[in-house]
Amino acid sequence: MTLADVFLESSADVVVLRELLRRHPYAELAVGSAGGRLVAVTRAGGVITCAATAPAACLTAEDVRRSAVEVLYVWSVAGLDLELLRRNGIPVWCARHRDRGSTVPCGRLHRAQPV
Repeated sequence: MTLADVFLESSADVVVLRELLRRHPYAELAVGSAGGRLVAVTRAGGVITCAATAPAACLTAEDVRRSAVEVLYVWSVAGLDLELLRRNGIPVWCARHRDRGSTVPCGRLHRAQPV
């Protein structure tokens, strides 16, 4: 059995992500990224879908994924309501600003439009 807090998947399919959490009871979060979308499913059943595009020039695709996963994990473990992130967007930082401890995000990932 794999022990991990977060699983990353190259699929943005909610069913696949929920199955990952079912098979790995110690995981708190499953995050998938595909087709310009980032989808996260929490152990508590919350689902958030965002456009996975870099909202600022300083952000790389890896910065976006890394920041989003960190924020989603912290919110999930703390039991905070994902609705705030859905409404306001997931804050993301580039590596340089994250290393400097900037409290102002480089951008936000906003709710993806239905396909």
